[in-house]
Amino acid sequence: MPFAAHVRAGPVAFQREAEAEGAREDGQGSHLAEVELDLDTHGAGREEVWAVDFPAFLLAMIPAERPSSFVVLKMDIEGAEYAMLRRMLTDGSLSRVDVLHVEFHQRLMPSESDETTEHLREALRTAVKLVEHW
Repeated sequence: MPFAAHVRAGPVAFQREAEAEGAREDGQGSHLAEVELDLDTHGAGREEVWAVDFPAFLLAMIPAERPSSFVVLKMDIEGAEYAMLRRMLTDGSLSRVDVLHVEFHQRLMPSESDETTEHLREALRTAVKLVEHW
C-alpha cells in the first residue's frame, strides 16, 4: 500500500499528476489533495493512501540523546513542506535532524509569499544546518 509523510496519521487523498495532457504519468506535481497547488498539470488519478505522522515518527524513532547518530532529512514534498516544517519547529521533532535539505515550492503555493518563506527559512536556520539546493 502506498503511503505519504504528513503532519497527521490516517487515510488521506493523494492526487497523482501527469506532466502534461497526454503525457505519461511521471509523478511530477503529485501531492496530497488537501494541499492546494497552483499547477498547470492534468490529474492522472486520485487515490486514498495511508499517511504517517512524520514528526511523531521522528520523535518516536530517534532518541533525543544520540551521541553516535547523525540524521539527514531530504524534503521535496510539493508544497506540503510549509505545514510539515512549521509543525516540526513547534513540536520539537526538528531537533532530531542535523542537516535538512529542502526544496521550497513557494511558486506553487498561493498561500505563501516571499515574506512567509523567508520567515520559515530563518526559523529553520536557527534549528538545523539548512541546505536548500541539491
